[in-house]
Amino acid sequence: MELMDKPWKIGCIGAGGQALKLMRLFVDTVPPERAVLAAVRPSGPEEAAANPVIQSHGIRCVDTVGELLNHCELDAVLIPTSIHSHLDYTRQALEAGLHVLVEKPVAATIDEVDAMIELRDRHRLTVAVGYQGTYTPSTQWVKETILGGGIGKVLRARLTGLWPRRDSYYNRNDWAGKLRAGDQWVLDSPANNALAHQINFALYFTGKDRHASNQPVAVEAELYRARPGIDNFDTGAIRCETEAGCPLLILLSHACAEADGPVVEIIGESGIIRRRDNACELERDGTIVEKREDDAIPERFMYENFLDKLEGKTNNVLCALENGRAQTLVINGAAAACPVRPVPETHVRRVVPEGAPEGDGVFAIEGLPALFAEAFSSFRLPSETGMAEWTRPPGRLDLSDFTRFPGVPEPAG
Repeated sequence: MELMDKPWKIGCIGAGGQALKLMRLFVDTVPPERAVLAAVRPSGPEEAAANPVIQSHGIRCVDTVGELLNHCELDAVLIPTSIHSHLDYTRQALEAGLHVLVEKPVAATIDEVDAMIELRDRHRLTVAVGYQGTYTPSTQWVKETILGGGIGKVLRARLTGLWPRRDSYYNRNDWAGKLRAGDQWVLDSPANNALAHQINFALYFTGKDRHASNQPVAVEAELYRARPGIDNFDTGAIRCETEAGCPLLILLSHACAEADGPVVEIIGESGIIRRRDNACELERDGTIVEKREDDAIPERFMYENFLDKLEGKTNNVLCALENGRAQTLVINGAAAACPVRPVPETHVRRVVPEGAPEGDGVFAIEGLPALFAEAFSSFRLPSETGMAEWTRPPGRLDLSDFTRFPGVPEPAG
């Protein structure tokens, strides 16, 4: 595609929450001579919060998604909406002839991701995924270092993150922490929302070439729920075998009183690549020999790569549907392999973090930081450490022919 002689016109479905954040970042980081946010479809009270951005940038507001996609003369659309809406909105956008930047995770199920890939290929349009950290120079440095043999043969990868989430997080919509939203799968959890980025990083870093993500071929999972009122897990431990031959250990939880991490480590024969928060470092023999940290917000690089692809300056988006599919395969495999097990109330305490409004608290599993630390260092699942009596052996599932999400096992307890 040739460089346009006028700015690309971009639309956005939604105007609150993540949509408002992405709108603000778009107008703050994309030069208006290159692309403009031309139209949005707000939803309910979201419009009031978005008004300063909408009015100051002359953005058109429309009443329906159909009007946005078909009557605003757009070139592309942002889809920062709920997980279970991604397939439907992506389908509508592609059928309207628009390129798409869809929020992570790609979709709730592998079936939906594959449908999106088929739609993209049939319409011959670009679809990028909003794992914004994938697009940054520090991430690309990690990828190049590993592919270039900077840590030798990759032996294993592991990641951990304790991110407390209060009542307000779970009350912000009607699908947070849920397996389903109405009759649709959503599979919302730490691993499929707030900390999905870390799974995507680990799979991307260990992929076979610059654009590929590593593919899980088998999964073991322990899924636990400490918070009342949700039906999916808020604490998960997953270990994957992968096509690259390096196992991946995942330890993530919202059921904690204090944050720790997230950290992603790629361990090789001659070094370790570590991503902590937004900084990446190369360690050899216990010494940090190189470190990279981005000096700009990651969404800037995401928008640049997306527009570069539209303009024909690059052949690939740095996070395509195929990359996001690997994360979805981990999530679907874990969900199908293991029921969500409640943590006994005797091992959970209610905590209102310092600075939080009264009544906006977390449910924290006693001893979880030490349990995760031991599991992380020893590359074991929590039940294998023998440290917590409430843990149970993992469920296991082969993923080599996994192309349809079959649903979840019957709830335990």
